[in-house]
Amino acid sequence: QLHSLKRKSAEEEPEFKYKSNKKQFKFNTDVKDKFNQILERAGADDAITKIANEGMSLVDNRNKLISIADLTIREAATEIGVNYKSLREMCANQRNIPGSMKYALRALIKKEAESDAAA
Repeated sequence: QLHSLKRKSAEEEPEFKYKSNKKQFKFNTDVKDKFNQILERAGADDAITKIANEGMSLVDNRNKLISIADLTIREAATEIGVNYKSLREMCANQRNIPGSMKYALRALIKKEAESDAAA
């Protein structure tokens, strides 16, 4: 069953433009597989199950941010379902965005500004 979990994780891995994002995503996926192993062995222990599920949720959220950070700002806006200009404005004002997403989006804006300057 573990083999099928690893295969499933590999199938869900998105394509990345940057090797560092791919490495982080892969590492987090391996950590999530470990949480799955814990869940399989936890049995009826609700405390362990709760902790493992919380850990998996943290890893899922982190991988979502890594995936967004690998996108251009326009792709990210589409991905999270907001208008491009609204997203740039929200990022500039740093309102209405969770802290971890602010970091990823600021990096996107900086990356886009650098590519615009190079063009």
